[in-house]
Amino acid sequence: MEWLIQILNSVQYGLLLFLVASGLTLIFGIMGVINLAHGSFYMIGAYAAFSLAQWTGSLWTALPLGIVLAAALGLALEKLLVSRLYRRDHLYQVLLGPEARLTRDQLLAALTERKIGTGVHYRAVHLHPYYRDKYGLREDDLPVASDISERTLSLPLSPKVSESDQDDVVDSLTDLLS
Repeated sequence: MEWLIQILNSVQYGLLLFLVASGLTLIFGIMGVINLAHGSFYMIGAYAAFSLAQWTGSLWTALPLGIVLAAALGLALEKLLVSRLYRRDHLYQVLLGPEARLTRDQLLAALTERKIGTGVHYRAVHLHPYYRDKYGLREDDLPVASDISERTLSLPLSPKVSESDQDDVVDSLTDLLS
């Protein structure tokens, strides 16, 4: 029975670390701060400290070295990999002008016919059922937000989108909107 208690304790502790790491990831991501909050960096630092403690025979020497090694790895990954993503938007969107000859939904359908996956990622908050029902909001309560919400379309974004795919999207948008 003791083994079951140990398994449950380890699962509970693992979930706690996951929640802390997820929360810090969100907070640091929104603030644009380097993210050393991932559990994987904690584990790398802990493993490095454990290995160094066995090698040096001193836990107090190994702890700061483990922290420094995890931080150095985090900074290296930041500089080599993550910093390339900073100048990229997380979504590419089109805001149709009021004079556009197609509505957002018509453009979405036309792009879908051309096998270009698009979507509507953001709707005005007051149009979501929760806020609409809880606060009794109507579409005409916030006309500017409603208008922008009805004219915004998200374009495909993925590491798998090639340059020729991008050209297809641009050509299709130019063709459909001009």
